[in-house]
Amino acid sequence: MKKLKLKRGIALAAGLMLALQPPAASMIPLLNTYAYTEKSGTVNASTLNVRSGPGTANSIVTKLSRGASVVVVGEETASDGALWYKIRFTSNGREMTGYASKSYIKFKTAYTTDGNFEAFLNAEGFPESYKDGLRSLHAEHPQWVFRAHKTGLDWNTVIENESIVGRNLVSKNSISSWKSIADGAYNWSSGTWPGFDGSAWVAASSDIISYYMDPRNFMDDQYIFQFLLQSYDSSVHTADGLQTMLKGTFMESGSISSGGSPSGGSQSDGSSGTPSGTGPGGSDPSNPAAPPAGGSSGGSQSSGSPVTDSGAPSGSGDQGIKFEVLSLL
Repeated sequence: MKKLKLKRGIALAAGLMLALQPPAASMIPLLNTYAYTEKSGTVNASTLNVRSGPGTANSIVTKLSRGASVVVVGEETASDGALWYKIRFTSNGREMTGYASKSYIKFKTAYTTDGNFEAFLNAEGFPESYKDGLRSLHAEHPQWVFRAHKTGLDWNTVIENESIVGRNLVSKNSISSWKSIADGAYNWSSGTWPGFDGSAWVAASSDIISYYMDPRNFMDDQYIFQFLLQSYDSSVHTADGLQTMLKGTFMESGSISSGGSPSGGSQSDGSSGTPSGTGPGGSDPSNPAAPPAGGSSGGSQSSGSPVTDSGAPSGSGDQGIKFEVLSLL
């Protein structure tokens, strides 16, 4: 009898285990539904401090430049209550993770086909390669108007002329691919670049000149303002319109006076900082996400110099803003 009871006890225990297994297994899909949905985004700051944890008290892991691609893999709240994203990104050829303030990560706005806007782009004669950038801007700022300015110039001829040694310069501290090695631009014997405007500025390479002269590299809501149409439009350029454009900025409640200009740079994560460069280019033309390291390509901009973070109206000043985008291609 004892053996029988023991066998029945084992059978009962085994039966309970089997009975418990299906519900436990069914929990796995349920738990997975609560996993964070990864989102692709870009850096929306001149230079973004990526930190080891949420909050500015944590050490800086690396710095990312405007436009750099990131994947948000999680969210955490810092001790001050601010929301920080845990991001995954590639730096120097290797994948890394870190934390960045929510304020400086931008997600792409979904574009819903707009027949009227597509017809407008075609009527203006924008090349196909321009349209994706303009569509993204239109999705975020539907009141902005884009006009094509056709130069009638041949792209290769333009680059050839702008690449004449000494015509366009970059800082001697720029990476090598930014500096020309054409005859007269580089001393092969000493392995140095001679200066053309003092010793600090050397001849720019044709690749970086090409990058800066291509309007397609500046079609975001920061650098598009270098193409701002400057002609007067009485229906738009009013005192009320100006106040609307300034709304939400440090100039909103201030007085408007002549002869002054805003100062200061963008902040990267709540700590003070200045942009690490004067333009929005890349560490090389194949990687346009990283800005120049202390250099500029003088004169090679297609339409003036790019604005800094503090100089571009954003968000609230959408109505009636017009741009004239060069079409060289």
